Amino acid sequence: MAKERTRLNLDLEALFPGDTLTIGKQTVDINPLGIRQLAIIARKLKGFGKVLADEGVDWENYNTPENLIKLAVILLDDFPEVLEEGSNIALEDLQELPIDVVVEILDKVIEVNMKSKEKLEGNFKSLAQKFNLTTKAVKPKSQRRSKN
Repeated sequence: MAKERTRLNLDLEALFPGDTLTIGKQTVDINPLGIRQLAIIARKLKGFGKVLADEGVDWENYNTPENLIKLAVILLDDFPEVLEEGSNIALEDLQELPIDVVVEILDKVIEVNMKSKEKLEGNFKSLAQKFNLTTKAVKPKSQRRSKN
């Protein structure tokens, strides 16, 4: 019989701290994407890189005002579900907003997720260092002396 696993009472806001954005008179919470959301977005972004490249947008220059506008327009026109998923704002509402507000939302979504990514990278580096120390302490079987 399988052992019952511990279920976590997760406080997702504590695990994924985000930021708020005021749109008109309403405050919207923008939270980092979880694994499930990232998978959804990855499936929907097929061809996104080519569209960006065709427009001259890359990771080095995406955050210039001109390119943020291009990025927002591309997302709304060709990949609208991505901005909806990233911002948690209904697509119908996003499509009604002025482009400068969409750019502001996109900027906040990117900012929040970059902070989350940096924290994740720091955790991976720490884990890798610990793993490296552990693996150095244990010699591979091929390097161990046999007792004959």
